[in-house]
Amino acid sequence: MKKYLLVIIMAIFALCASAQGASPTKQEIDEQCSILQDNINLLRSKLVDIKTAEQNKVLEMKGEVSNDLLASNDSLIDKATRIVKKAKSCYEQGDTTSNNVPLVLGTVSEGLKAYVSVIFKTPNDIKNIEVKKDFEKIIKDQLAKFDNALHMLENSDDEVDDSNSTVSGTGIHEEDKSLDLSMILELIGFAVILCIIGIVSLLMKSNYSKSQRDIHRLKEELEEKIRNNKDDISDLSARLKSYRGNTEYNAIHGGLSEKQIREMILSEIDKCLKSIEHNYDRKSMQNQLDNSVPIHGEKGQVEASGVKKQNDYCLYGQLQNDGSFKVSMSDSRNAFYVLKLKDSKAEQAEFFLKEFDNETAKAIIEGRQMHLVPACDIESSASPQKIILMKPGMAEKQGNSWFVKSKAQIRLVNA
Repeated sequence: MKKYLLVIIMAIFALCASAQGASPTKQEIDEQCSILQDNINLLRSKLVDIKTAEQNKVLEMKGEVSNDLLASNDSLIDKATRIVKKAKSCYEQGDTTSNNVPLVLGTVSEGLKAYVSVIFKTPNDIKNIEVKKDFEKIIKDQLAKFDNALHMLENSDDEVDDSNSTVSGTGIHEEDKSLDLSMILELIGFAVILCIIGIVSLLMKSNYSKSQRDIHRLKEELEEKIRNNKDDISDLSARLKSYRGNTEYNAIHGGLSEKQIREMILSEIDKCLKSIEHNYDRKSMQNQLDNSVPIHGEKGQVEASGVKKQNDYCLYGQLQNDGSFKVSMSDSRNAFYVLKLKDSKAEQAEFFLKEFDNETAKAIIEGRQMHLVPACDIESSASPQKIILMKPGMAEKQGNSWFVKSKAQIRLVNA
């Protein structure tokens, strides 16, 4: 954008400068006329000495001195004076002859230089007169040029007078159809500026359209990435829910075998655990699970007898009427059993009762037919209030569920 504006500004300055150069100002014409008139007056003051030197030069060349030859000097100076005055007057009035003024003034300037070069020893030293052999020819040539310059000014002036005096049949003066050179240049300049502005506008519009297309394309790419990320998040969320015991997993992933599904889920879980290893250590998690399932009789209502404590992979189980466990990785109020696996892919697990407070233990004992009998062989005393684990039971995974393979052995005793 800045580059285009700079081009326009430079073009405007260039056109203005060219217009000014093509049409000199009134002050410039006045200065040029004054300089020429000063030189003419200086030469006029030297005419007597010049004529004498010319006579001597002609006699030296054994020629005949004529009055016309000597008068040609006066004629040259007079015509130069007339041209300067006429040119200055035309330019001040601003008529059509002003277009010729710079040209005729240049003719006078060159003619005087040529005259000085054949009359004086050097052009810069007009005190020492030294007439050259070809002075007569030079004077005649310059007189012819001066006549032509006067003719240009006078003819143009006559045309102006004729055009101003010509009246149409209706009494209206015809307009002068000639255009001033400076006006033509100005019109051309404005036309060029308009063309430049139009081109710059088209370029700016093209760049703006390209930028809009790029922005639209980037927006579409960003939206596509967001949609893909949402799909990935939804897929991972579904897998995690399924791993936490979502029984509808098979329906969602129809076509895969149960073993393939389980292996895929476990692989994804392992990847997640590795990615957060610095914040969540797997071994410490296992220790927390072990500590959350105490089997020490002194601290609760469930005592373990002969249970070997291991850093195994643990699940929490809610006993069902059909002798199966509904398992989850997180503990819940109704999950009374703990299943210990050797690893996440194990098909068998030991199970035993969690530690309970007094009220929960009494409630479980009272509801033993639902909470204990399907999974435990029970040895009971009268009015029991306490559960002692004698031997853990064994559970086996079938499909997505865990079933009791061999019951745990417990004793119900008084407090």
